[in-house]
Amino acid sequence: MTALENCPICGYDKFKQYPLGDPWSHFYECERCGRFQASDQLFFFSDVKEQLSKVAYILSGLSRELHETGGKYPTFTIENYEALTKQFPVPDVSNIEEKLQKLLLRLRERTEYFGQVIELGEIELAVPLAYAKNAHELEALLKLMSEKKIAYVKIIEPATIVGEKNVTPKTRSARITLLEAGWDLSNSLGKQNQESDKGFIAVWFDESMNESIDAAEQPLVMRASAQFVFVMSIFLNELWIRHSAKSGRVDLLSLTLQALALACISKPDSRTD
Repeated sequence: MTALENCPICGYDKFKQYPLGDPWSHFYECERCGRFQASDQLFFFSDVKEQLSKVAYILSGLSRELHETGGKYPTFTIENYEALTKQFPVPDVSNIEEKLQKLLLRLRERTEYFGQVIELGEIELAVPLAYAKNAHELEALLKLMSEKKIAYVKIIEPATIVGEKNVTPKTRSARITLLEAGWDLSNSLGKQNQESDKGFIAVWFDESMNESIDAAEQPLVMRASAQFVFVMSIFLNELWIRHSAKSGRVDLLSLTLQALALACISKPDSRTD
């Protein structure tokens, strides 16, 4: 794929694109999204690009949240991008309260003490912090925080730098101070979000199945949103596997051993007798 001029997820022009060993995938560093890996196929097919554009702001929010919290960067593919928009830690993007909570947590992480002034910086760059669709929605959320007395918010209007031949406007930015209600709420939210990100699989296979398991390794790694521990010597007639141990909205999936032989993965050094 040729070099892109804008981030393929959020469209921002301040980003970097790096080649990988896989010729159909690239690694990206975007000032708005953070770090992520993405399959070129997402941006090659017009119908996929159209569908992706409808949820790109959610993927941008996910990538930015993992970047802000020190999590492993996400990998977006044709097979998993839609599912990732509905899995933990993604909020219900139709729920304003959940978006507000995400924003509050990211703001609290930038403080060292109560009363500290938080320089949010350019609003355009901060949009993914709240899984907002655009800068207008983020400003509306900031206004709501002020109305709820969660934080004191000051929107700083664009400055104008007058040069000899032109006038260069800067984008709007924000300066925020958490109030008592916001500080206490962020404390409780932080405790609620201390969940495990590990899943557990217990299953038995005859040794003749090892080759099939290994062959299916990479696809499931790319789709999975949790880390899995495999115990290969326990026999179960039916395996119940939680696709993401963190998700409260993902149902348990019942997989037969036959189906699991095609979907399950296991690295040789991760098998436990």
